[in-house]
Amino acid sequence: MKIIFLDRDGVINKDLNSYVTDWDKFQFLEGSLEALKRLFDAGYEIVIASNQAGVSRGDYTVEELNYINENMLRQIEKTAGKRPSVYYCMHTDEDNCACRKPKLGLFKQAEGKFGKIDYKNTYFIGDQERDMETAKNLGARSIFVLSGKNDLESVKSWSFKPDYIKNSFLDAVNFILGYKSRVIVVMPAYNAATTLSKTYNDVPKEYVDEIILVDDASQDDTVEVAKKLNLKVLKHSKNKGYGGNQKTCYTEALKEGADIVVLLHPDYQYDPRIIPDLIKPIKEGNADVVFASRMLKKPEVRKMPLYKYISNKTLTSMENLILGTKYSEFHTGYRAYSRKALKSVSFTLNSNNFVFDNEIIVQLHNKGFQIKEIPVETRYGKDYSSVSFMKSLQYGLSILCVLFKYLLHKYRIKQSEQFR
Repeated sequence: MKIIFLDRDGVINKDLNSYVTDWDKFQFLEGSLEALKRLFDAGYEIVIASNQAGVSRGDYTVEELNYINENMLRQIEKTAGKRPSVYYCMHTDEDNCACRKPKLGLFKQAEGKFGKIDYKNTYFIGDQERDMETAKNLGARSIFVLSGKNDLESVKSWSFKPDYIKNSFLDAVNFILGYKSRVIVVMPAYNAATTLSKTYNDVPKEYVDEIILVDDASQDDTVEVAKKLNLKVLKHSKNKGYGGNQKTCYTEALKEGADIVVLLHPDYQYDPRIIPDLIKPIKEGNADVVFASRMLKKPEVRKMPLYKYISNKTLTSMENLILGTKYSEFHTGYRAYSRKALKSVSFTLNSNNFVFDNEIIVQLHNKGFQIKEIPVETRYGKDYSSVSFMKSLQYGLSILCVLFKYLLHKYRIKQSEQFR
């Protein structure tokens, strides 16, 4: 029998830093219902083992806990087609019971239903050190998920370290099942007819499920070239700008079921051959977003015009200072996003211009998403898109406005829907 053990709060539903005391406060985490469905579809039994000491403390009653549980199970059954088995311990540590995790009483109860369990071939998925200790006591493999109240920094001080770390319950399930992420490359195009074929030819097709090109009212044969390459093509009737183009790109990719979205300019400035390296941290659950940074390459490889290099480094230093980050650059146009990251930020509220790239970074930072960087080689020349000095100056001023707006939001001087 194949079986998976889970904690509840912080894995399936949002951890409120206290017990969920009524159904109105219960919020399924993004992707958790899909994760349960994938496990059931793969033939797994699912056991939820959760400490609920709030009952003994008088925060809520057994009847209220049962009501929450029944509503949760109904919703899971509606989505996943089946109900998991649920076992709760309602004691406190002081009660010294046999069922409160990391003790194994709840799992003995599960054995009463499922018989002898081969724990060494099972996983326990949780968001606390207590869960990792429980897995060790069982002899099971442990997966720590970052969707609860603990982060990577917390893990460093734990005595019981997890065997694996994943961003979410869904990422953990994808790892267990060896699930192949659906990767969609999006190309925001404007007058890219001369470079599109070269860009497309260098894309490693075995790592990509679909390529979508969004044409921003080009004046050349970009659309015709894209159709000859059998790309999915969307065409704006009028120019919406670089940011407006990206909004269409991401909206369409999410609609097409992308798990990972790669932003690749069709001007052949960035090297498409590194897509496997770009998506790898997301597939492995080690990042939500990955940037291909020009600044991680040596100057002779980077080949960036001097004025661009100086402005890039100056603005990046300023943004790092304000956001408390240490990125090598904020201005790359070559990125990979997880589905969760894109769905969690209001990118449609961003600018239709080039500053969109910086706005979405601030949004992702504000939400606490993990961003990694890898190096990339770039090309500069007459066929590659480039912004003039004056437009670069306007871009820099726009970034300062974004940072100022973010600070007003952060310190609650003037709240912004864009960064909620």
